[in-house]
Amino acid sequence: MRAGLMALVLASCVGRSDVYPDPDRGSAPRRGGTLRIARESDPDSLDPGRSSGWYTARILVCVHRQLLTFADAEEPEGYELVPDLAVALPEVSEDGRRYTLQVRGGVRYSPPVAREVEARDFQYAIERVLRLATPAAPSYTGIEGAREYQDRRARSVRGIEVAGDRITFTLSKPDPTFPYKLALLAASPVPREAAEGHDDDYSFRSAASGPYEVERYVPRRRIVLRRNPSDASSAGFADRMEIEIGVSVENAYAALRHGELDAVIGDAPPSQLFRFRRDRRWRPNAFLRGFPDMTWIVLNTKVEPFDDPRVRKAVCHAIDPRAIVKAVLGVAVVPKGLLPSTVPGFEEGEACPGGHDPARARELLAEAGLGRGFSTVLYAYNVNPFPRMAEAIQAMLGQVGIDVEIRVVNGSVWDAVVGRRATRPPMVMAEWIASLPDPSDWLENNFSPFRLRADANSNYTEWDTPSARELFRRAADETDPERRMEAWREVAREVNRETIAIPIAEGLAFNVVGARVRGFLFHPIWGPMLERMWLVR
Repeated sequence: MRAGLMALVLASCVGRSDVYPDPDRGSAPRRGGTLRIARESDPDSLDPGRSSGWYTARILVCVHRQLLTFADAEEPEGYELVPDLAVALPEVSEDGRRYTLQVRGGVRYSPPVAREVEARDFQYAIERVLRLATPAAPSYTGIEGAREYQDRRARSVRGIEVAGDRITFTLSKPDPTFPYKLALLAASPVPREAAEGHDDDYSFRSAASGPYEVERYVPRRRIVLRRNPSDASSAGFADRMEIEIGVSVENAYAALRHGELDAVIGDAPPSQLFRFRRDRRWRPNAFLRGFPDMTWIVLNTKVEPFDDPRVRKAVCHAIDPRAIVKAVLGVAVVPKGLLPSTVPGFEEGEACPGGHDPARARELLAEAGLGRGFSTVLYAYNVNPFPRMAEAIQAMLGQVGIDVEIRVVNGSVWDAVVGRRATRPPMVMAEWIASLPDPSDWLENNFSPFRLRADANSNYTEWDTPSARELFRRAADETDPERRMEAWREVAREVNRETIAIPIAEGLAFNVVGARVRGFLFHPIWGPMLERMWLVR
């Protein structure tokens, strides 16, 4: 933390007064100024092909563009796909396997590359994601030849063809969600001359195609964005964004109240939330939004004693999501099903019918031969509210004889630690936020046997049975919209029956922006849009 911000935080503890928003909301948007931002931890990566973090995405969408993007709107309009670096939405073949797009001309990368974005840059970007086996790689393995390329049996992906300013993707089978995958950050164009030989440090030298570029990134200290001098669009209002790293959300929102910060990448904690909500003067700058987010406790079916379904049920009965939502989160929704209620294909259903029931949990443990309890480990992110939620779960499981050690992990190394299958994490507090509006995004990434990987694995359950494989195969192959949704609902029902994931909280985001900030927009995929914020003074 810089000395100036630390001084502010100390001052806030001795009664410094709030700087309130101007009640006049009628002024027109203006360009200029520096947006002062704080976040609690380092991004997982500033490489668009490697990053999978939702909070990091708020930064990266300012820097990188894609062939397609989501409409610049809140829910539900924000789920609509629109062209971005493509001239139009893709032309789709009659069999649903070929997608052809024309790349828009006149869009240039930031210096020193400074040339126009070309169709071949999208081919290189997706092949790079596949070659590096990043968290986004499974999104593109449905392209013909992708698996051969990943296995080093081909020099390129035969299902990606470039002809001038046109690019064509041929899939091995129809995938109704493929257009959404062209809007992911991982599909951002990457110029070969900037990235080749820099697999591990492209975060520090990425070529921007969006309105901002990364001027400086000092891990654990700060990120600075400035206007991309090559960008000819009118996007983005602030001239610069200065993002301080390592500031707790409690201290950051205190700093925001006193006029020293404009935005925080992270929701307001309960300690600040109620103060902002009670104060009418802050209401114009305080925003409560629902969004497609779910936090589960997932149990590794390949680690004893969670290979026993009775033990998994016992853990489920021991945990009280309602108490966690009320005491720890302040604002959130008690889950009614495995998926968030806003996700297509949602239906109500419990992982353990009867809900919170410690007596039943103890009975199940006794039936499993664990009447004296057992010890285990729970992995969680190191930023709040996750450590506080983990402590609440630790206490609840302790009441039925389960001794839980909590291990918190920084988001920048999460995939390398928790996502490494050799770690074999017994329990994981896993959060998933939609990257596309479809149940497959949730169910495949978190529970599919076909997504199990040695590294950057997101299926912490390691659930892999013949029936699971058949359910996922059937859902992935179905193209009729109604039958497809029903197939994914059946996958969710089976996950509930197996009790491999215990829903804890469905997300509500409470964000407050500083007194001089206008233009807040909460996008259902990206969250608060930093490039839309403008300053009145």
